[in-house]
Amino acid sequence: MKLKRYDALIFPSHYIGEGCPGILVEALSASLPIIASDWKYNSEFVVNCDNGFLCETYNPNSYVEAIKVLLLN
Repeated sequence: MKLKRYDALIFPSHYIGEGCPGILVEALSASLPIIASDWKYNSEFVVNCDNGFLCETYNPNSYVEAIKVLLLN
């Protein structure tokens, strides 16, 4: 599985028609931390500060801060 080669999954989606994003399930099965927008169903997969970070959807700095936490820990 290619996802196991990565350090994290960044999923900043805020597409209105987005359904249940399968990539989040795949990232969880690969034990990847997820940095995702707090949008639609993402909070059903990502527990903030447990298996990833939920970021303010339209705030790029929120994503930067989450990336910094992963890089420094």
